[in-house]
Amino acid sequence: MLACMELLDPEPCSDCLYHRTIFRHRPPLGPALTLWWPCRITDALPEVVILFIPGKYYFSKCSRYSFIDPGNPGLVDLYSSFLSAIREMDRSGRMSIYAHAHIGHSPGLESICQDTQRSNFLFTQIQGVLEIFDALKVSFPSARIILVGHSVGAWIALQVRRFSLERGLYTCRVMT
Repeated sequence: MLACMELLDPEPCSDCLYHRTIFRHRPPLGPALTLWWPCRITDALPEVVILFIPGKYYFSKCSRYSFIDPGNPGLVDLYSSFLSAIREMDRSGRMSIYAHAHIGHSPGLESICQDTQRSNFLFTQIQGVLEIFDALKVSFPSARIILVGHSVGAWIALQVRRFSLERGLYTCRVMT
């Protein structure tokens, strides 16, 4: 587990394979809910880390009608079954998964920069994912990190990859 994470439940529930955690971003970003699937081999360092970024719903106006794309509002809990299935398919036992909720989208975790997040939603989310990406690379320097995103999470993953390549620090794979 990352040093900047706080466990919400010390043991995973009996019917799930993950821990609910809080990633403490540096100010002004604030905390974000994360779900963490540790390696199946106890106390093993991961060879592969999947960092999952969820989608977000959008409210759109189209001529006389309004519609809501019935997507996910940046909550990672809606993807727990999907991510658990991916973990179960890992034959090596040395894969870990981190699912990072959008900052400001976790009930009970209020951010200190709500106004900034509303006006710069995408930039705030990119900053947050870059921060957890950097923490993963420091904690697991030999692990391959694969960014996986759904909907706008895929776009955020592509931006994180672009920024990491521009900084010349890391390379990563992106699955959208």
